[in-house]
Amino acid sequence: MFRRIAILIIASACLAGCTMAPSFGRPESPVSATWPTGPSYKDATGKPADKMVADIPWQEFFVDPQLQQLIGLALANTQFESSVGCEPSHATRRTHESDCS
Repeated sequence: MFRRIAILIIASACLAGCTMAPSFGRPESPVSATWPTGPSYKDATGKPADKMVADIPWQEFFVDPQLQQLIGLALANTQFESSVGCEPSHATRRTHESDCS
């Protein structure tokens, strides 16, 4: 009985050092090792921008001429008046306030 236990312990110890897993090789990264370059990437030095994004005019933010033309056309054809959107809600609120008082 002792012999069987000893053989089982020795066999377990020997097999514990073995592995059935294949050796792992790190695959190549699909990401380029260099930063992209071109007219869309003006500031590639890594320094922070001098201006906040909200302070940049849209003509400088969107550098594609076709996109600038599309945005300009959309802005030219927008029929937005600030007084039209705000005044009715204020008038409605005043009406409701007068009804509740």
